[in-house]
Amino acid sequence: MTRSIAALLIILVGFLGCATDSDKTTTSERTTVILGTCTWEVESNNNREPSDSADFWWEHATETERYLVPKYGAKVAVITEEDFDKIDASFIEAQNLSEEKISASDENGVLNPGAIVAFKTAEGNPGVLQVVGYRGLHDFSFPEVAYLPEEFRDLALNSPNIERYHLIVKWRLCK
Repeated sequence: MTRSIAALLIILVGFLGCATDSDKTTTSERTTVILGTCTWEVESNNNREPSDSADFWWEHATETERYLVPKYGAKVAVITEEDFDKIDASFIEAQNLSEEKISASDENGVLNPGAIVAFKTAEGNPGVLQVVGYRGLHDFSFPEVAYLPEEFRDLALNSPNIERYHLIVKWRLCK
């Protein structure tokens, strides 16, 4: 099996292996690892397989192409020259938000550590996230990895590591 096919199999298995976190969102800052190929529903902080209530999909198009994709009416804008801690609901309301996906790809990606994204969820709630970093496909040292089935972990460890597989973000809703 070629490296590309193995990576795509991992991505497909990732879709099946995402689960739900039942924590409820507050307006305080939180940190979440958005699992590779999974969707994230912000208000409930759920990482899971694709669903019709997700706000974002962490898409892996190839081993080197990945995107944060707004879903079901969620909108985003990359913010530059602003302090994450100073962004509030009125600032977000004034932004030109879009349903366009944001690249985190190896070539020309903008979702590098420190990048800030203002957003509105599918439910219309304003929020902001900042990229903290990434976790590799072979990294199982963070709490959200508990949502991945054992079969995924076994397959992942027998495949080439993808360094930017899971996305780490700090975020908050701005109510």
